[in-house]
Amino acid sequence: MFQIIHIKVKLVKILYYYSAYTTKIEMLVLCYHKVCNVSNDWNNISIPIDSFYEQMKYIKNNFNVIELDKIKDNIDDENAICITFDDGYDDCYKNVLPIIDELNIPITIFISTKCIDTLNEDWCNEISYLILQGFNYPFSFVYQDNDYNITFKTKTIEQRKSFHKQIEKIMMCCNQQTRTKLLNKIRKWSECCHDNKRNNFHMLNKKQIQILSKNKLVTIGAHTVNH
Repeated sequence: MFQIIHIKVKLVKILYYYSAYTTKIEMLVLCYHKVCNVSNDWNNISIPIDSFYEQMKYIKNNFNVIELDKIKDNIDDENAICITFDDGYDDCYKNVLPIIDELNIPITIFISTKCIDTLNEDWCNEISYLILQGFNYPFSFVYQDNDYNITFKTKTIEQRKSFHKQIEKIMMCCNQQTRTKLLNKIRKWSECCHDNKRNNFHMLNKKQIQILSKNKLVTIGAHTVNH
């Protein structure tokens, strides 16, 4: 039973405190990201559409799916569960909405706002694509500024995997200005390594968000600005 709902989804127990910190509630939450058929999922955040549909049918038949903001109203329901989506990919509109409408399942979508109405990906998915999914890469990557003096070997896929892992850690910890500089440097470094820009990692646009927000099954929340 547990394996069916564990594929490509993070299971989290939310601890909900209230009443002057005297009561603790545990609630099971499924934290999805993307529902999309992709060939290379370097960050392991995507689930195929058919698999998601089967998961939702199972959950609908075996759990009491509630809105995230109804946690405190369901403290005695051990079968209660919440379903959320991080980041705000446009497949929440294209692929998720038809399924939850059919099955009448409430969800919450947490949106990163900077990429709304752009063709950009969030930075962590973009660097995965730029570093790992191209061809004829340069043999090294060099970046220097007042805070960083970085050099990575990038000839082989193993070297690029190491580069990706380490540069992602750096970009998670640096300020937004440095992150933008690093991202632009990676774009320039890899610009001859891709035939075209992929189109299945786009974020929600304003029109899609407006349609989602009017759906009684959908709650819109804030993730971050820049992810």
